Amino acid sequence: MIAPHGKPERVAGVYLAFSAVWILGSDWLLEAMVGDRSTGAALQTVKGLVFVSATALLIYWMARRELRRLERHHLWLRKVFDDAPVLIAYVTPELRYRFTNEGYARLYGRGGESLDGLQFTEVVGAANAERVAPVLRRALAGEEIAFEGEIVDSDGQPHWLHANYVLDLDERGRAEGVLIVIVDLTERRAAEAEIAYRANYDALTGLANRNLLLERLTAALAGRTNGHVALLFVDLDEFKQMNDTLGHVTGDRLLKNVAQRLAGCVHEGDTVARLSSDIFILLLSHIEQPSDAGIVAAKATAAIAEPFHIDELEVRMTASVGIALAPQDGEAAEALFACADLALSQAKQSGRGSHVFFAPVMHRAAHERRLLKDEMHRALQRGEFRVHYQPVVEMDSGRVSGAEVLVRWQHPQRGLVPPGLFIPLAEQSGIIRELGAWVFEEACRQLAVWQAAGHRWRLAVNVSSGQLPQPMSPQWLKTVLQAHGLAADALTLEITESALLGDTEATLAWIMSIREMGFHIALDDFGTGYSSLTYLKRFPFHVVKVDQSFVRDMVDDHADRTLVDTILAMARSLGLNVVAEGVETEEQLGLLRDMGCHHAQGYFFARPAPADEFPGWVARIEQRMPE
Repeated sequence: MIAPHGKPERVAGVYLAFSAVWILGSDWLLEAMVGDRSTGAALQTVKGLVFVSATALLIYWMARRELRRLERHHLWLRKVFDDAPVLIAYVTPELRYRFTNEGYARLYGRGGESLDGLQFTEVVGAANAERVAPVLRRALAGEEIAFEGEIVDSDGQPHWLHANYVLDLDERGRAEGVLIVIVDLTERRAAEAEIAYRANYDALTGLANRNLLLERLTAALAGRTNGHVALLFVDLDEFKQMNDTLGHVTGDRLLKNVAQRLAGCVHEGDTVARLSSDIFILLLSHIEQPSDAGIVAAKATAAIAEPFHIDELEVRMTASVGIALAPQDGEAAEALFACADLALSQAKQSGRGSHVFFAPVMHRAAHERRLLKDEMHRALQRGEFRVHYQPVVEMDSGRVSGAEVLVRWQHPQRGLVPPGLFIPLAEQSGIIRELGAWVFEEACRQLAVWQAAGHRWRLAVNVSSGQLPQPMSPQWLKTVLQAHGLAADALTLEITESALLGDTEATLAWIMSIREMGFHIALDDFGTGYSSLTYLKRFPFHVVKVDQSFVRDMVDDHADRTLVDTILAMARSLGLNVVAEGVETEEQLGLLRDMGCHHAQGYFFARPAPADEFPGWVARIEQRMPE
């Protein structure tokens, strides 16, 4: 019970004080008025009546005021209980309600009703009462107890409740009833479950994420007694290009489909996880032979190679797979991760749609790449990089029209480092920005020397994605041209399809700006990506360069020959020049001439050479070009 602010003792005290004052004061007043006590008998009676009446009126007034205050206090308490964030009920030993708040009544579909006097089982239902009534009886027996469990509300929805039971005793120590205070934990548990789910599962595909994968991998390694544990890294080849071309909504739907197909490639007890945007992991918790992992990898790549149908689109993908095995490649989770990642890198270098098992030599190769990356920073400062020039030949006239500018690294101990090794490392590390700017300036310096000597060759300089739009900004390019007294139309900037991905609007704005300056723009490695036709339509190119992978086999491969012929026909219809890369034989040269190819370059004419050797190569090429 909550005591009122004005207690009955206070009312009694006021009454006694008033009575004493009245009696003493009235005697003194009568004596002063009549001067004789003997005449006051009748007045004494009157005094008593007046006193009783006045006292009764005073007590009535005070009682009414106290009652109104208590009623207001009761309403205030009722509102406090009803608005409380907990559910409150008072139950008698007969399991009848004496009091409940609104939240408790609402839980059982009795919102706005009074449950006073109703039977406990009648309100909560038989199923809930079967679980809770025994707990309530134990509380009435004097046991300190709390209950946490699930009950079902009036709509059949489950709630997880935590209830505390407080026994109420009378002055003789007998049970008056039990006060029940309940906290509804349903929303909190749902939030905790959501947090736990997000901590362990990928939001897009519903697959396990890295955390859960590591937990299961650790458990599989700890529980391994024989056989092998296999970890397969599955990477979708060139997913970024597809995603940027078709849009992220289509890309997300593709990833969901990939997840479903990969889930069908493993057995129950194995795990499929998503590590990042386009990398999935298959954990084979127990296999008898290492070759079993290769079978699963082949099954996975075959599943992904099947066309995906998304709305009206048919999307084709390939995947590369790197495989690590326990115990031979390591018996710790992180060690297997590292090995599978190295194997995946090797698989991607081997070609699309392949799988590779980890081998110790990969560690050495990775170590070499790290060393090269560190040494590249010093190489720029020490001037170890060189610029070489590979002639570009005009097919009709046989004369050299210009050259492609190529960077070479002359390492003091390693000798000439292959560009296929250090260029990707430069792009990954960001050194390509500084290196690319140096190459462009060096090419402009050399071109100015050749122009002064009377040569009118056009130089083609490669631009990687890491150079767009900075540092190769139009203003910077203009500054370099002015420094060497060159016109922009003396240079061609070659851009690969990978450089066009990402923020295509910014790239398009950059291309339009440098085209207006007078630069020629070439699309390099045409035909190797997913969206070459889209690029030709959207970007204002002057030149298309046919990738050497098609030229290399065109003599013996009808499909490659048809593809090159198609590219040439398409380029003619769009008014574009074509440069064929990788020409190495006279047969290739003859086919390209018959197809109407405009320009060619390759080892048939000359290897890339330093600037001081280039004029000599030009003279020899123009003398021996077949008619």
